[in-house]
Amino acid sequence: MDKFLSKYMSILSYCLLPNHFHMVVKINDRQPPNTNANKLKDCGQLAVRQLMKLFITYAMSINTKEKRTGNLFAPKYKRLNISSDEYLKYLIFYTHYNPEKHGIIKNFSSYTFSSYNAICSNKATKIDRDLVLDIYDGRDNFLKYHNVVHEERKELELE
Repeated sequence: MDKFLSKYMSILSYCLLPNHFHMVVKINDRQPPNTNANKLKDCGQLAVRQLMKLFITYAMSINTKEKRTGNLFAPKYKRLNISSDEYLKYLIFYTHYNPEKHGIIKNFSSYTFSSYNAICSNKATKIDRDLVLDIYDGRDNFLKYHNVVHEERKELELE
C-alpha cells in the first residue's frame, strides 16, 4: 500500500475481512511529482489508477504463490464521495464496526485487522492518525464517538 498509495492519498481507516475490505481515504489535493495531473479531478483519477495497480499487483502475487489463475477480487467495487464531516466520522466508525456487524468478533475494538487500535495508540502507523483525530477533535472524542454510535447500533440490532 505504501508503494502504490502514499503519494496519492492518506489512509484514514481500513478493515480487512475474510471476504471483503473497507478503506476510507483522502485523496491528496496536489499531484505527486512526475505526473501529468493538473487538476484535482485528475488527482482523483490518479488515485483510482493507483488503487487498481495495487489490486492487480496483489492478485498477481497471490496467484503466483497459490499457483492459481484468474481474478482474485469480485468485480464489485464501490467508491463514495464523502460530502460532510458527519458522514466521514460515521464511515470511519462503520469501517471499524464491520467485523462485529458480520459476526466475526464480539467487539470491533479488539479486531486485529482494522485501523481502530492504530488510531487509538501512539505506535508508528501508515494511517494518517493526526488527520483522523483532528476530524473527531481529539482522541477522547474519537473514542467517545465510537462507543456512543456502537451502543446505538447494538440497541437497533436488538429491536
